[in-house]
Amino acid sequence: MASKFYDEVTGFDNKFWVQFDQPYRFGRWGRWVLKQLRQEVDENLPDEKLIIALVNRLSQGCYLLLLDNLETVLSDQECWKPYSKCFQILCDSSSDSRLLITSRVKLEGFEWYSENLDLKGLSISAAIDLLKAMSVQGTNADLQQFVTLTDGHPLLLKLAVGWLRREKGKRPNVRFIFDRQDLNLLEDIVGHHRCDPEAASVSKVLEQSVIQLPPSLQRLWQDLSVYRLPFGLRQAQAIQPEATLENLREFVRCTLLQEQPTEDSWEFSFLPLLQTFAQQRAVDQSEAHRRAINFYVETAKPKPWQTLEDIAAYLEIFHHHYKLSEYRAAFKVIYGCNKFLYTRSYNLTRIELYEPLVEKWKNSLDPKERDDMARALTCLGNANHALGKYRRAIECHQLCRDIFREIYDQVGESGALTHLGNAYQATGQLEQAIQSYQEALTIARNIGDSYAQANALGNMGNVYQALKQYLQAIDCHQQSLEMKQQLGKQYEYDAGYSLGGLGNAYQALGQYKQAIEYHQRWLEIAREIGDRRGESYSTGGLANAFQASGQYEQAIRYRKQALQLAIEVGDLQGKIYALVGLGDAYQSLEAYQQAIDFLQQALEITREIEDPLGQANTWLKLGMIFTKLQRINDALAAYTHAHVLFQTMGLQKEERECEEALEKMQAG
Repeated sequence: MASKFYDEVTGFDNKFWVQFDQPYRFGRWGRWVLKQLRQEVDENLPDEKLIIALVNRLSQGCYLLLLDNLETVLSDQECWKPYSKCFQILCDSSSDSRLLITSRVKLEGFEWYSENLDLKGLSISAAIDLLKAMSVQGTNADLQQFVTLTDGHPLLLKLAVGWLRREKGKRPNVRFIFDRQDLNLLEDIVGHHRCDPEAASVSKVLEQSVIQLPPSLQRLWQDLSVYRLPFGLRQAQAIQPEATLENLREFVRCTLLQEQPTEDSWEFSFLPLLQTFAQQRAVDQSEAHRRAINFYVETAKPKPWQTLEDIAAYLEIFHHHYKLSEYRAAFKVIYGCNKFLYTRSYNLTRIELYEPLVEKWKNSLDPKERDDMARALTCLGNANHALGKYRRAIECHQLCRDIFREIYDQVGESGALTHLGNAYQATGQLEQAIQSYQEALTIARNIGDSYAQANALGNMGNVYQALKQYLQAIDCHQQSLEMKQQLGKQYEYDAGYSLGGLGNAYQALGQYKQAIEYHQRWLEIAREIGDRRGESYSTGGLANAFQASGQYEQAIRYRKQALQLAIEVGDLQGKIYALVGLGDAYQSLEAYQQAIDFLQQALEITREIEDPLGQANTWLKLGMIFTKLQRINDALAAYTHAHVLFQTMGLQKEERECEEALEKMQAG
């Protein structure tokens, strides 16, 4: 039905059909749409800006976007979020463009903007029209009987016609199958779909479609199903060297593959249902996975990398090793990309990669696997921490610490304790944080690990800063900086963060000139070594120093730079810091509505990443501004939100601050 509507509908400037045979990330889909609309687009444009660019371009004309099999995206919550936001903004706009979506999963949250049409099957007349379009011959009575056997199930109809063509030719007449033998066979193929159309009848039709192929093509089709991404002739020949483009097109003609053009070639892909069937039909796909690994190893892009697309081959190598149950090999591949994923803030990707490995290793007693599991837990904990999922981060680092103790790896144990302290500090559990850092420092000193000592001291300096013990904070940061500098140039990345810690401490003491100098030194190092995250944070540090010294315009300029950098690398925490900082700066200038706007943006992100501490602090700031504006109800609501969150986290000092604000307002 979607195909018929797409072919026949008029009144649009242009139409685009997107087949979601896999959960394409929003960035890839959005850039593709803009390119089809002949708009140049920055390949590194973050999702937030891409959404605006896409909505603006679609609003300039009247376009139809048909999104087929969208359930592949709907089933992945993180993947769906930017699509949902884009569709919501598009629906709220005055755009004349329209979305037509097919999905086995119902689209929630768009009831006011859309109309759902549940399709159990094509009507008899529509199904007959479809058969005629596929050159199937016969009287209306014969065609109706053929349709009745499938209940108008579109995929089943197409597959049954494919079977019929191989039996009776390119323009088959259905009346030739209505003798006893062929009719019984067709009924046997499609007859059970009323109970389970996709598990029972479609499998039978697929089997009949596949067994008509020569054995070599059956093996090729099955082996190609190991590819997650769309593939071309090169990938097919990596699996089976004698494969041809005509072979792939034969699969398309049999409805066993989908075909779509790219800029300079053709790509082929499986529908999810067909891919599952092919994988289940194959007895052993280990050789196909190994050949896929060899292909991606040969085509993998060397460093330096800029975008996630640059390491796509490594992600596929990981996938194929994982499918072969070669978990240590899978870990080795992705661990080699971990620093890039971290510095570029691809933390959701890190969670998607490390979580299944940890799950597979949870009952392992092999010492080497336990060691790898601990390192995977470190990466997993840090990724959750970056996304504000502190509870999960603490769980990961505690388990990591226990494993390193179990296998007598004191270097690993010291590092795990430092990461655990960071997670405690983020949740305001400062005493537990200091205890973890002191344990880490003691172990590092005992084994003579200067780098681990420097890390523990730097993080302990951050805690003393939070406790307003600024001279102790400076002492810790200075020791940390000197150790990192002695370790050599390769540790400049780490030295930058020590400079930032010193800048923060001197700012707290009111020594703004020194604070600015330290943050400037960090910024120079970050730019020199390409640390975009460090560049964002050091720019934010400069903004803090200028704001604290009353130079609000300078502060706003640097804060906007920090925000842009955070957006470019996808660092949600950095984006929150920048937005909150802008809120503070505009509040100082008494531009309260602008301050509220920035804080509300920050609040939205803290909710998205489930960061309760960030939410609470932002609500508290909003409460203060609403109080100044005499917006009493808004202020009461904001303080109440903050109070509940601080109470949940056990942060008694902040909880009491909210209670005092509420009591003061209620007293009048």
